[in-house]
Amino acid sequence: MAHSDSAEILMEPSKLVLGKVIADLLEIDAESLDWNTSFILLGGDSILAIDFIVRCRDEGIVVDMKELLEAESLAALAEQIDRRNIGAANGVNGHTNGVNGNGNGVHGHANGLNGHGKPAVLNGRNDWNASGTAVVGRRLRFASMEIAQGEVAPILSTLERIVARHSALRSKWSVSSLGHWKLTSSAPSTTMGHRQFYFAESLGAENMNDAYEALTRALASVEAPPFGCLAMANHAIKGTRTMVLAADANLVDSLSMRLVLRELEVCAKGSHVEPSFDFQFSDWVAQGCYGRSVGPRHRRTSPRSLKYPLEEANVTRSKSTDDTGMSGLDGHAEGFLTFTLSHSTTEKLLASQTHASLRTSPVDIVNAALSRALWSHSQDPEAVLRIQSAYSIREEQSIPLESIGCYEVEVGFEALAPEPQERLIHAVRRTRDARAGHSCRDVLERCAGSTAAIYVDCTRLEKSQQDLSCRDWRFSDPILGHGARVVVEMVADQARVSVDLEGTSLDAERVANELESCLEQMANALINAPPTATLADFPLVQWPYSALDELAAELQTHSMSIDDVESIAPCSAVQESFFVSQAMNSASYVSHVSITLQSAAAQTAGGPAVERIIEAWKETVKRHAMLRTTFVESKDRLGKSDQVVLEPLAMPPCVEVRPAPASGRPAVRPRPRPFQAPLRLCISEVSAAELRLELEISHALVDGHSARILLHDFRASYVRTAHFSAQPPLPYAVFASRQQRVAGSEEASAGAAYWTGYLNAATESRLPVLTSNPHLCQLETASCSLPLPEGQLRAVCGRFAITPANLFHIAWALAIRRLTLSDSVTFSYIVSGRDSHVEGAEAIVGPLLNTLPCALTLTPETSVADALSLAKRDWQNGLQFQNTPIAYLPTAKTQSLKLLGNTLLSIEREATNSHVLAKGISMTINERTSATDVRDMFLAYSVLHLQNNSLTYQPI
Repeated sequence: MAHSDSAEILMEPSKLVLGKVIADLLEIDAESLDWNTSFILLGGDSILAIDFIVRCRDEGIVVDMKELLEAESLAALAEQIDRRNIGAANGVNGHTNGVNGNGNGVHGHANGLNGHGKPAVLNGRNDWNASGTAVVGRRLRFASMEIAQGEVAPILSTLERIVARHSALRSKWSVSSLGHWKLTSSAPSTTMGHRQFYFAESLGAENMNDAYEALTRALASVEAPPFGCLAMANHAIKGTRTMVLAADANLVDSLSMRLVLRELEVCAKGSHVEPSFDFQFSDWVAQGCYGRSVGPRHRRTSPRSLKYPLEEANVTRSKSTDDTGMSGLDGHAEGFLTFTLSHSTTEKLLASQTHASLRTSPVDIVNAALSRALWSHSQDPEAVLRIQSAYSIREEQSIPLESIGCYEVEVGFEALAPEPQERLIHAVRRTRDARAGHSCRDVLERCAGSTAAIYVDCTRLEKSQQDLSCRDWRFSDPILGHGARVVVEMVADQARVSVDLEGTSLDAERVANELESCLEQMANALINAPPTATLADFPLVQWPYSALDELAAELQTHSMSIDDVESIAPCSAVQESFFVSQAMNSASYVSHVSITLQSAAAQTAGGPAVERIIEAWKETVKRHAMLRTTFVESKDRLGKSDQVVLEPLAMPPCVEVRPAPASGRPAVRPRPRPFQAPLRLCISEVSAAELRLELEISHALVDGHSARILLHDFRASYVRTAHFSAQPPLPYAVFASRQQRVAGSEEASAGAAYWTGYLNAATESRLPVLTSNPHLCQLETASCSLPLPEGQLRAVCGRFAITPANLFHIAWALAIRRLTLSDSVTFSYIVSGRDSHVEGAEAIVGPLLNTLPCALTLTPETSVADALSLAKRDWQNGLQFQNTPIAYLPTAKTQSLKLLGNTLLSIEREATNSHVLAKGISMTINERTSATDVRDMFLAYSVLHLQNNSLTYQPI
């Protein structure tokens, strides 16, 4: 019995984005609308509703917002508009291009919405039947091949086997009851009498355009298969006939169509066909992988893009003297031309693709060239070219190359108008960087239903498929009209460019000449371009190219180049706070660690070796990018800083070997030079059997957890054993950049709202300042070591169902209450941040910590249990918002962190100071100090007595 497999995926953009898009289309205020009342926006018709409004607007039809919100479905809305506008001679029901016109209107009898009460095609994509049931429309992908007269039967037999092997050719998209895209795959059938694709020997198709229209009509129904073909009429001269194939572009990408063609061509030549790898598209969708793609595509295309696919329209440049200067295809291709680039230009274009140091591809070159050509023609300096491209992700997702399905992601970007005197290399770099700078989700939220008429459909084939290497670009531009499109096909050593400018005010011949000229100039410039980095190599920042050039110039003054830069990323909020303190006092937030390495024997007998210490430290620095990080003023965020990670060879660690100091700690070293990480290791030879290591490192690079990671990896490097995993840890830049992205998200808004509400009722707690204390005047952190028996600590925590942190919070709150004589207590405490949403945060070296507030009210009537319960409640409520930096809170609505008090509590389990570095060599941590900017802090000791469930205090 046949069965079906279904997989549902969430592909709907947020209601907020959809609301803004529709409001923009209808020119109304989105803030005043209640989008939750709309069936259309909550159901599966969200993107279709936008497309419907766009099409109505293009036809001059007014859509009222109230009608849209109250409509039960789009079909019902269409009927309502139809009734409202009936009777217009040349408008809604006119016989030209109106809503119910016989042409290509919204209700046109051929390509309309409700034509004749049966499922109709709206430009080959979005369908509704007369009853209002939404079905996924078909955006068809076409291909054709010439076959001999007697080859139809074996070709169909081969095609049947191909369909049986690949689930994508047996699948259909539909909209589930929950409004999500649903993929259903039917069971394979090997019986020729039950073909699972459409075939017609002949439908009276006399040319390619008729064949496209015939297949479009045949595959329009929801019951129709996703794949179809027909054998066209015989070619009288060649003695051949043409096989035309069509497939749902939401199920089959361009590479898949060419794979099908290749198998059919091999079969037509009588050769044996090796089965394609059986990688099932439906299984891939069921695993949730399709979420990286855009699902069924809903984009605007002109009717001409369906009737006359550029891939097959063999129109050539004409030398005729008619007005257009073009020769048409059966009189239908006015404003359409195709030209072939010269062999030299094509070779240079292809060579640029393989020029590894250039780090670009023909996709970017053609995009940049067309941008220049169009802007040169339009002379509009304010124009913005919006491009949407689809790229194969087979290699990225480890999908077999010969898998048939729709394995694409869509990327959108904006190509800016050329800058004055802009170098060609920069034009290409800017185009590439813009394309690489947006994720698929960004495209979904920004481009769904966009009124911009520019779309690009790019399919990039892998280099191993040179025999199939075709690229397909489609362009249009809102400032130029509806249909400016370009397709570039690159096969072997020849590149063919097709331009469709129907419906625009452009001169096709002039655009073609300018495009060809730009391509030739860029090919000449790029083939000889020196190695250079682009902004796409640093996707975590949004720098302009002027900033990148400035950084390159600064690096050159220190005998480095931009190629020595491994990554650039924004700094995190906690790093920014460290920099503010260090700007006032360079010794602030700098940690000093003193370590003694000692062996019982002399160095010749196995004592600690200076050379091995240096080598082990170099390996540790090489492993952790944070130790190769320097900081520069941000180029895209005013008043902020960015972190620049240099390659290991470009930034060797700063290691100083010197005699043992006479007494005391070594003097603080000078601040690091530009492009030098703020850390320094000093090695002192006390004796042949003893070395002393002094490490000075900024807290902008590490926190307490990071120090333990570095100590572990340093020991592993010294003994040359792989105690750590071979896979390098995640760079800190990933955490910092995510924090920047989250800053403006709903997650950050929720966290800011919580902490703002939590702090609004807080009262400042400030302890008295003892400036006579020499330690407190030297930026030292006052510390207290409390030896607590683990058994008793566990017993207390178990009794009150709390954590040790809750207990210490109450203890410190009682100390503050005692000294300030106030029942309202506020202080701050440090959390590690290691349970971040970033996977692998435990192994990251860098300051992931965050500072959170604790505001408590402890009256004389508050019991011990109540106090601990308050601390536990606040801790649990704030747990989900612990990754929201307090620095992101709106200062106008709450008190600043400094006004919350002058104490900062940090609790950590005391680690052992004695370790074994290697066999026979001990490692002792003598001293760990960290200077902070909390100068006005008085540390009080108190004992918390639990008597009769009440709080009493006994100061020491």
